[in-house]
Formats: sequence, structure tokens, C-alpha cells
Amino acid sequence: MTVRRLLAFTLSALCLGVMAFAQNDKPGAEGEAHPMGPPEELKQFDFLVGEWTTDIQIKMTPEGEWTTSPATMKYEKGMDGSCIRGSFSTDFMGMPFSGLATLTYHRMKAKWQMSWIDNMGAYQSLYEGDLNDGILTLEGEDLAMGQINLVRDITTLKSDTEFDWEVHFSGDGGKTWWTTMKASYKKKS
Repeated sequence: MTVRRLLAFTLSALCLGVMAFAQNDKPGAEGEAHPMGPPEELKQFDFLVGEWTTDIQIKMTPEGEWTTSPATMKYEKGMDGSCIRGSFSTDFMGMPFSGLATLTYHRMKAKWQMSWIDNMGAYQSLYEGDLNDGILTLEGEDLAMGQINLVRDITTLKSDTEFDWEVHFSGDGGKTWWTTMKASYKKKS
């Protein structure tokens, strides 16, 4: 087959595929592309954009002592408004601690999703959940202290300038939970 025929065949197949895709006029039908651009639901979190401060409390074990450190979280829109990115920084155990979060709304699943990576764990954690009555609850798994833990990340929206945040761990498959991190954030003017 010549290069010209191969190119014509490839373009024809591509055109047929696009035409078949475009003729699917049933919303939500199998094989239909999801809407493009920023999810409408994400606008509920536009108020996050900016800088936030807190005194974060962390403990490494259920019986451990709380350690408190000043921290900041800077939020910005990302990917043309398709997500909100957060850049976190504090000092923890005498070392600089930083992390990156990405929050978005998965339209096809009708679920909120967040990814997290920090300079201590150096791996990515993924969480998914729901927003109900101003409380965003995301769940996933994380490797901590040598074992897989269930993680529940809870953000309670109090106003456009204040929110509470907690992270709970379960090392026994969700039978018991303990709080490992908590903070009350205030937006910097």
C-alpha cells in the first residue's frame, strides 16, 4: 500500500469515527463524550482562590501528642478553571513540609475528586466523595506507618473566609477511626 493510500484510508476511518460519534444525540448515552470545559459544580469553590492561614495540628498515632505548626494554603484555578490547585506549606518535625492538592468534580461519576502529593511521602494519594450540607467528605487509601490505611478527609465550609478541615485514619478496614490532622483555616485579606 502506498503512503498516499494509507493516509487516505486513515483519514477516512477517522472521519467515519467522528461522524458516528457526532450522531449520538442522546444525553448520557453510552459512548457519548462528556461535556468539555470546567465543571459547573466547581464554581461552589471559587471562594477558595487566594491565601489561607491556620495553625495545623498533627499527631502520628492514635495515642500520640498533638504537634501544632503555623501553615498556609494557597489556592488557584488550574487547567482553564477545570480544577482548583492548592499549595500547602508548614514545618513538621523540624523540616519544611509542603504538599499539592488538586480538587475537581467528575461529572460522569457525579463525585468530587482530590489528589494529594507531599514532600514527605513522595507519592500521590487519590480521594473521592460527596458534598452535602456544606461538608465535603472524601475517602481513599494511604500508606502510613507501614500499613495501608483508609483515609477520610473532611472539609466543613463555614463561610467564604473560614473552613475547618480534618483527616481521619482507619487501620482496621473502617471499624475504628482516629483523627490525625485538624485545622481551622482563615482567608488572608
